[in-house]
Amino acid sequence: MKTSQCLFNSGAALRKIFLSNATACEAPGQLGRLLPRAALTRQPSSTLAPSSFSPAPSYRPFSTSSAHQIKVKQQRENLKAQRDRQPPPQAEKPRNYEIEVPWIQVRLDDNSLSPPARTADVLRNIDIDRVSLVLVANARSGPDQPGPEYPICLIVDRQAERARRAEKEALRKSARKVVIKGIELNWAIGPNDLSMKMKQLRQFLQKGYTVQVTMKPIKRRNKKQASMDEAHAVLKAVMENLARVHGAKETAAREGSVGDTLTLVLQGPSVAHSKEASEAAETVSEPQASEERPDGAKPAATE
Repeated sequence: MKTSQCLFNSGAALRKIFLSNATACEAPGQLGRLLPRAALTRQPSSTLAPSSFSPAPSYRPFSTSSAHQIKVKQQRENLKAQRDRQPPPQAEKPRNYEIEVPWIQVRLDDNSLSPPARTADVLRNIDIDRVSLVLVANARSGPDQPGPEYPICLIVDRQAERARRAEKEALRKSARKVVIKGIELNWAIGPNDLSMKMKQLRQFLQKGYTVQVTMKPIKRRNKKQASMDEAHAVLKAVMENLARVHGAKETAAREGSVGDTLTLVLQGPSVAHSKEASEAAETVSEPQASEERPDGAKPAATE
């Protein structure tokens, strides 16, 4: 008995998908020659009519261009969301010929306002190479609204303004970030380990960091617990090393008690203070000339 070919097998489905993308724009007759004969004979005639073939769709699932378009669209959406999260940049105030209002009032040195004058006349009477006319306040929008009647301007010295901006930028760059470091000690710490921890503490404080020192007992039961004298000795070592860093101090109240868990918050000196301290230390550490000669003779007195 002769069996008929199935119209919905995987091979026929894949052929139809790929050929629809590759030859959708070609003649319907050529597309009909490429399809299986069983599909031509067993499918309804309405599906193979020449009028049923439409142009290639705008979205092609097996095309690389469509994947690129989706990627570009996602990138644009991400950039838009990032711009929405950022605060808008602060616009600079209009100055000189950017001021479009015809009449203004100028704030004088004694904080009083000059009589209303034309903006063009004010610009004509000032030296733009040396000073700038800056709009600092707009006029009120209506007679019942608060604000000045005329826009208020200020004559600013350009050199002094540049100096103020440079100083502000220098302060912004010199503002140090708050760095918090942590050091943990146990009351029964050995002398060598304590010396290493104290050296690390001094280094953190000299860099201006905030150091949180936590001292606590040993959790292991088989270890010997420290006595109160040993605990006070550890605390004394911490405070002595704090005093060795010029300008460092304890900035918060202590939490806990000696022998139990005790937390100290220590703050290193500021950048300028630590720089002065390091320069003073270098001056003190310079080798001084010996007053005695190698042969034991005293140096001659200078007149």
